[in-house]
Amino acid sequence: MWRLIITIAIITTAWNLSSIGYFQLLPVLDAGVGYNDAPIFYAVYYAAWTLLVAAIFRKSFLSWTPMDRPGLYLALVTAMALAFATYTILVIPELPSTTWTRSETPVEFFYATAWYFIPKSVEILFQQILVAALILSLHNYQMSLVTCPPRLPHS
Repeated sequence: MWRLIITIAIITTAWNLSSIGYFQLLPVLDAGVGYNDAPIFYAVYYAAWTLLVAAIFRKSFLSWTPMDRPGLYLALVTAMALAFATYTILVIPELPSTTWTRSETPVEFFYATAWYFIPKSVEILFQQILVAALILSLHNYQMSLVTCPPRLPHS
């Protein structure tokens, strides 16, 4: 059970530190609208966090084999990741921008350029790895996020 508590602590710490770092870096970079003003920097920033947590939880990820042929699974996941990365880097930046007018309470997404989605995608990948680590940790303790009521015997 201590491993589960440590996993949750690592996930919480990584998520919070990455968020604090993001907001601390905004004024340093003079990036008023972070992902739009410094998309490559923040993509690299979240890629570093992604690699860090993937390295921390690598044993959990490598020990989980969802198929009889893990090599095929790894090849499929790698091919899918490369396809998504290629699409994100080559196609999304070429999409036309939408022009929004700024209000008194701007929401960053409304001013998103095509480049906004590169760091956003990497940030989502970071979060998904954290969620996967939590799910695998719960699975190791045979805990479920959803519990079914027990079946009643037929009379």
